[in-house]
Amino acid sequence: EPTSEEEVKRVLDDIKKDLKKGKITVPGISDQLFDTREDFERAGNLVWQIEGISYQGEVTGNVALQKHGKSWVVMSKMRALLSGHDWMGHRVAKAKRVNYYVPEVGRASVYHRVKTMQLDQYLDRTLFIRTSALGVPDLLNEEVMESCAGADAFMDTLIRFLDGPENNAEIIRGFAEKVFSLLAVAARNVEINCHTQKSY
Repeated sequence: EPTSEEEVKRVLDDIKKDLKKGKITVPGISDQLFDTREDFERAGNLVWQIEGISYQGEVTGNVALQKHGKSWVVMSKMRALLSGHDWMGHRVAKAKRVNYYVPEVGRASVYHRVKTMQLDQYLDRTLFIRTSALGVPDLLNEEVMESCAGADAFMDTLIRFLDGPENNAEIIRGFAEKVFSLLAVAARNVEINCHTQKSY
């Protein structure tokens, strides 16, 4: 610790120099503990997926009661992302590929929805769907992770991907780690449909 006025002035001058360089260190705090200014500057600007609604490299959630249209909303987003057309008046960044994981619904029902939303033109080209016929994917499976690289991944609904009750913090933490792993392999965005409680 500084013991004289001269020493205090020297320390303050050093801090000013570090501030000008954009870097200041605090004794006992490692660069690995917090994001640094340099980390933030390297990250670049926000890039939207759907302008004003969702950003690339992030997780988006849609929450509503059961049977209130969440899956239809998600399918309309997928259509906009695959076509590059606006979604509800918002510009979109066209997707290279969309992965839709819907393990709570069977093939016939999903295919009916896909055709209704005119998404069938994208199937097996830029739209890939996994239904209840194939079950819930292991999100940490290497093949699943590779398929998500560069893709917009949609999960419908949250409860089907959990290994226990959705009101359990440990269960949600484990799921969140899997989702963040998908973002780490460069999934463009992960969007998850969630049910709210039936009564309040």
